[in-house]
Amino acid sequence: GFIYNECFSKATTIFPSGWNVSAMVDAKHWTLADLAASPPPPLDPNIMGVFNGPYPFGIDPLWSLSMNKLNFLNSFKMKMSVIFGVTHMTFGVLLSIFNFRHFKTPYKILLIFAPEIGRA
Repeated sequence: GFIYNECFSKATTIFPSGWNVSAMVDAKHWTLADLAASPPPPLDPNIMGVFNGPYPFGIDPLWSLSMNKLNFLNSFKMKMSVIFGVTHMTFGVLLSIFNFRHFKTPYKILLIFAPEIGRA
């Protein structure tokens, strides 16, 4: 539930963000008028102190301020759904080996398991 909530629902800010906006403001000498006049410019990770490292768990809370938040999160959710789905189905196919051994039908390992795992 915690992973689902963090990645697909309302995120909770547990750790500080890996991005430092104040370092960008200091390096570019922005004023409040500059920031109010136009949409916020993208953060530049090449400026020293702007990027401090990846977020330890889930999605960095700074994405909520991004102009392309919806595109990023939708793309992320689609990719994670595919990864979770393939992992879940592969795990189920691997568990079928125990059923084949328990019911003493080893030929099913070659006739059912091998083609199913070959497609994964």
